[in-house]
This record gives sequence, structure tokens and C-alpha cells, in this order.
Amino acid sequence: MFFVHLSPPRVPSYAAPKSLSDYRAIHELSSPKVIIVGAGISGLAAAVGLEARGVSALVLEARDRLGGRALSVPVPGGVLDLGPSWVWPQYQPRVSKIIREASLTALAQYEEGVLRYENPEGDVRSIEYPSRYGDAVRLAKGLGSIACHLESQLERSEIRLNTTVRNVTVSESSIAVEIGAVGSEAGETIHADALIVATPPALAAQWSAFASERELQNGLLRWPTWMAAHAKFAAVYERPFWRESGFSGSAISHRGPLMEVV
Repeated sequence: MFFVHLSPPRVPSYAAPKSLSDYRAIHELSSPKVIIVGAGISGLAAAVGLEARGVSALVLEARDRLGGRALSVPVPGGVLDLGPSWVWPQYQPRVSKIIREASLTALAQYEEGVLRYENPEGDVRSIEYPSRYGDAVRLAKGLGSIACHLESQLERSEIRLNTTVRNVTVSESSIAVEIGAVGSEAGETIHADALIVATPPALAAQWSAFASERELQNGLLRWPTWMAAHAKFAAVYERPFWRESGFSGSAISHRGPLMEVV
């Protein structure tokens, strides 16, 4: 996530915030108009942080739902995370703080039993691997519940779903954001004093504002989206019968097609 703002004397400035306090350049502006692109957890957290400092925002999201890559779907007996599944408190303290504030129930990843391992040649064996996930936790209601909690904290900001950002241009007078409804050729241009980009970097690299900033654009294109090339398959069983045979339910394959089973 990074932001663009017009600082006196209306000169475009680009920055990657390390914490919400880094948005002081935005909330120090007089009645700023802020646009956030992306209603995933990062975008919603940015909106909540700005509201805490008296600044409301317009949040734009191309999907028809909140959460971005965090998608939790209900199944009999619980939920499935079709996107990210774990939080590592040691390495993600800000996410952990939101979980505590929202009183969301965290669950340790079940790891009792042996793990099945397949080498590149296709040989399969059972191995003892006591703790692959360390202090990682899952959420009883799925990681999508973080997005739901953040939305509930917003009072003045507006969220527009099914809205794509077609282009962004920056001048000394304004940040112009061209938007349109998904599936429609019609569109409009809205203007802002600051723009927070909470989308995969490669998407933002296509906008005119960053195409002219060659070093920034190259950085965005090089900035990988974690596990973007992965796909997830989920199977639901009436009971974890494999535990009766001493298996943890986890497996690793260096041959594929399934590289990791949890």
C-alpha cells in the first residue's frame, strides 16, 4: 500500500507508509478529499485510521464485496478461507491488534500427528514435523471477519462497490481518478487531494500517474503480490478420519499438482 498527495505548493508526493501515523501529510491538509482504491483489509484499515484523525474517505472497490483477497465462505460447521488463512502475531502485530480489538476468536492450527511428504521423484513417506506453523492462528469466522469489523468502524466514509479505477493522473492542481461501474462503458472523473492505493502494485502501475514516474512504475512492477500464482482447493468431510490413523492432515509435495495440503 502507498499513497499520493499534493503537498504545498501542490507538488505531487509519493510515499509508502510504515504506519498510519505516516498519513499525517494527509490529515494536516485543510478538509482534504481522500480516495482509497481497494476495500481489502489494508484499504479499510487506512479508512478507519483516517477517520480516527477526523478525515473521511471515498473507498473504491471493483469487486461486489469487501475484503479483497480475504474471502471467507460458510460451510457446515464453520467457514473456509479461500484466500489467506493464517495470521502470524509475531510478524503481523497490527493485524493482531485489530483481532484483539474486534474480540475475534483465534484458533491454533491443528498439527498433531505425522505429515506426509512426497519428493520430486514421487516417493511418499511419513515424517515427524512437530510445528510447521509456529504461533500462527486462524480465525473462527475466517479472515474475512477482519474486513467486516473494519467496515463496522466507519461512520463518515463512503464505500462504492463494483467500481473500477480506469486511470489516475496527477497535476499540480488535483489528483484525477477516472472511474466506472463494472461492465459499463460510462464513467466519470473525480478529484482528490490524496490517493491511497491498496491494490496489487501491478494494477496501479498501469495508471498514467505512475507511468510517467519510471522509477516508481518499475518498482511497482517488481513488487510481487504474495502467492498470486497459487490456487486453492477445499474439500469438506463429515469428520477428520485421518487423525484416527495418526495423521495430522498436512502434506507437502515437491512433485505436485497439490504442493501443500493442510
